[in-house]
Amino acid sequence: MNRKVSLRKSFIEIYGKELIFSETDKKKVFNRLHTKPSNSKVNLKWGPAVAMVLAPLIFILLLFSFDKFAGVVPEKHAQSTVKKSEPESVKTVIGDIGIQKLLEQGKFQQVNQTVKDKGISITLHEIMYDGTRIAVIYSYETNSKQKIESPFPFEKLMINGQQFIHYSGSVMPTEKENKFLYECHLTAELPDHFDLNYEILSIGGIKGKWIFTVPIKKIEGLHKKISPNGSVSSGNQTLIVKQVTFTPSTTNLKISLSGPEQKDFSKRYVFEIRDNHGNQIENIQSAGTSGERMDNGFFITNYNEYFEPIGKLPQSITIQPFLLQHSSGTVKAALNQKLPIYLQQDQYSGIRITKVEQYQDEIWLYYSIKGPYENVGILSLLDKATGKESHSYDRLLKNKDGYIAKFKTSQPIKELTISAPKNKYTKLKDLKLEINIE
Repeated sequence: MNRKVSLRKSFIEIYGKELIFSETDKKKVFNRLHTKPSNSKVNLKWGPAVAMVLAPLIFILLLFSFDKFAGVVPEKHAQSTVKKSEPESVKTVIGDIGIQKLLEQGKFQQVNQTVKDKGISITLHEIMYDGTRIAVIYSYETNSKQKIESPFPFEKLMINGQQFIHYSGSVMPTEKENKFLYECHLTAELPDHFDLNYEILSIGGIKGKWIFTVPIKKIEGLHKKISPNGSVSSGNQTLIVKQVTFTPSTTNLKISLSGPEQKDFSKRYVFEIRDNHGNQIENIQSAGTSGERMDNGFFITNYNEYFEPIGKLPQSITIQPFLLQHSSGTVKAALNQKLPIYLQQDQYSGIRITKVEQYQDEIWLYYSIKGPYENVGILSLLDKATGKESHSYDRLLKNKDGYIAKFKTSQPIKELTISAPKNKYTKLKDLKLEINIE
């Protein structure tokens, strides 16, 4: 009895107290122990003590033979596609990086007003005004018989009782169905405080009257506006920076460019902005442009450009215009390769893919853009075998890992190629202009 206890204690010290065999393992081991060789003439009787001594050897035998009996289960499991839950940082992304930061900081003004007409309930959830744009988050609900083709509202703005028309609008989806972000990009000044009468006249082609009245206050934070009217000319072109505005949501530039009328619609002007340390202030979006013919026959175009917000005012910024021409052709790379993957679009621009996440039915690509203009939403995936093309279903998403392109596909990464259009930038070096801020 004492010998059994001693052997058991030694076994535990070597192999641990929690060593567990499944019923299948036990069956295989004991089958080996009790199966008599057909040519054996020796009958052995093993007592409990001998079995205890041989147990470690049996265990080692089991480890070496486990792959043969059961297969390599962990490796097979690792090769299967398992649906991962979405990163929290992506689930609630709304709008550009400036809008995202304000929402995270709770800077949007809560409204939560609901108005119902024509069987459609529209709710105005939140609103933000920073001096350069008004951002509205709204949603709608409708009965099953009505179908709204487009979420874009046709609205009328009243500011302190007077109709306001000096803006352009854009709408983009949020993470929830039937919930959207609508932006009014301002081209005229508004006071820091005002009463807004926001009247939706139609939505998705359905006419009605949905009126919201909200007292508006400009958000707190970094605000600086200068009107330098700095200009530079080269040949028959002149660049004028009329206004630079820094806010907690954006860096906004109002620029005019005059010269011969641009009739080639495959070309357009874009602007690269850098601070006095050479750091690029990335483009968010170009709002609506306007223009007029001058007395000398030239044409002047006014640009309302939005760039990312900055944390500290620079001493100066430099504006470098480029002429971007539509270019045929694409640049491609295999997706199944070492990261980062760089797609060189031309000498001034490219896309750098830094992270790839595969889900059961989706692939997410995280990327950054090198170049004067943040032309997002241009990546596509190609099936290597068929050439079938898949496009990202999110127009603009960005978090700390970069922009995110999300694709609906269950294909393995090794079967896919990433593709982006080629660019053709012309740098207008003689129209470069530096503006002092402080």
